[in-house]
Amino acid sequence: MHMVGRTLLPKTVILQLSNRNLCKSGVAHQHHKVVIVGGGSAGASLASKLTRFLDGYNVAVIEPSDSLKTMSGRGKGGKTRVKAKTRPSRARLQFPVGRVHRLLRKGNYAERISAGAPVYLAAILEHLAAEVLELAGNAARDNKETRIIARHLQLAIRNYEELNKLLGGVTIAQGGVLPNIQSVLLPKKTDKVHYYQPLWTLVGAGICPFKDSVIPMSKAIPESVHWIRDAVSAIDPEKSKLHLKSGKQVTYDQLVLALGMELRFDLIPGAVTALNTDPRVCSNYSPIYVEKTFSAYQSFKGGRAIFTLPVGPIKCAGAPQKVMYLFDDYLRKKGQRQSAEILYFTALPTMFSVAKYSDSLAAICRERGIHFNLQHHLIEVNSAKGEVTVENLQTKEPRTLQYDLLHITPPMAVSPVLKDTPKLTKPSAANYVDVNPATLRHTHYPNVWAIGDCSSLPTSKTTAAVASQLPVLCKNLESVLAGGTGNAKQYDGYTACPLITGYNRGILAEFDYTMKPLETLPIDQSKERYVHYWLKTTVMPLLYVHWMLKGLWSGPKYVRKILHLGFSK
Repeated sequence: MHMVGRTLLPKTVILQLSNRNLCKSGVAHQHHKVVIVGGGSAGASLASKLTRFLDGYNVAVIEPSDSLKTMSGRGKGGKTRVKAKTRPSRARLQFPVGRVHRLLRKGNYAERISAGAPVYLAAILEHLAAEVLELAGNAARDNKETRIIARHLQLAIRNYEELNKLLGGVTIAQGGVLPNIQSVLLPKKTDKVHYYQPLWTLVGAGICPFKDSVIPMSKAIPESVHWIRDAVSAIDPEKSKLHLKSGKQVTYDQLVLALGMELRFDLIPGAVTALNTDPRVCSNYSPIYVEKTFSAYQSFKGGRAIFTLPVGPIKCAGAPQKVMYLFDDYLRKKGQRQSAEILYFTALPTMFSVAKYSDSLAAICRERGIHFNLQHHLIEVNSAKGEVTVENLQTKEPRTLQYDLLHITPPMAVSPVLKDTPKLTKPSAANYVDVNPATLRHTHYPNVWAIGDCSSLPTSKTTAAVASQLPVLCKNLESVLAGGTGNAKQYDGYTACPLITGYNRGILAEFDYTMKPLETLPIDQSKERYVHYWLKTTVMPLLYVHWMLKGLWSGPKYVRKILHLGFSK
């Protein structure tokens, strides 16, 4: 599905759901010692780490179905998809079967379309074949079949009046085209996927292929975990219960929320349409659109390039700048920089939340002729005219600009299931899960915890932050399960953002709750260096796949102490 929007009820995968029984109402019910909701970076890494900390405990993970589907749910322009009621409209092709039938019966189609008859006939026959196969695929799905057989083709033609008139006398034999079309039209039995999203900055710049960011879920979650597909429809923290779409219920002793953030392109009028139809518009934040970015780089022939950062918390707030610096460097390597005007619109009052790095980034922009506009945000995209409207957050004054390349960073929000459970969230923190910033434990429900992007922790939402939160949550959860207070370990707000500023350099921002630098290397990390680029492109992906997802990486704290001879946090 090539659309991004809001999913009201995301599909989920429930992992290691045992101890099944029926409650008094007859609803299937399962109980687990610890339930993790979410299987992204936070959930998957936590699942692995908990298997090491809590050996012998019954742990379950509820994982939103593949990220692509989680972020989809609306058609182009943000309109909700509605299941079609008639067979022809269910096949997504719009083909004038009746008109072609009449032309063929009269035998005068060549006269009507002149010398283009052979080409036209070939085109309509190809389109007609696609229509038939689409309907046959629907017939196979309706019959819960995993492959198309000749019978499905016959049913498709027979049940569609116009097609039956045209092809009713055709004999359909098995073999031939069937093995090929069924691989295209029918759902494939593939593993669920897990994305290493920090790599999408590199994908968007053409540094590495998208497939390098895709990890089979079977490698992200511990092997001992079994999956059951379902959807979480509601959370009842008062009763320690999760309601599933299927009608099943899951109860827990301890609940960990690791739901991440939801991309809301649909909150910007015209953004979804532009992303789906305009090759000049891209976004590194979505698996659907990230590969458009490098294509937009390559197609750029000069003019104005616009990069945006929205109002509100987002994951990896440095990413909107990374794509911009890489674009600038790309143009310089191609000798095209003089023909481009690069504009950056950020809702923030500074270029970065930590003054040291903000000053460095502002200096880079001035040196390269990048015009940055603070406290501005994107409010509308008009792809038909190639225009965007941005608003000054202080004066509320709108400004309309032409674009020749546009990178959109979408507004982000909590999962709908959290929005529907206000008792769990904190209004002053954009309705993210209200947890103690030191212990990660909920401020009202002592058996609820949160980690990663969905939490109200006042720090940048990055993979590096999650890595440092993992040991804190595990230690405190272990303490509670052992009868302790749950204050065994404290989180200091450590996070990191490797800001790539070119194809061979970058700066490495590291800091904590104090918004003061907390750097690992014994050098000034606010300076552009190759080592920062190398860490981002080579070391960090390996750390994530081979260490963090296996519960073995808890951030660079001990490395930092060694490199600073013990004189560091």
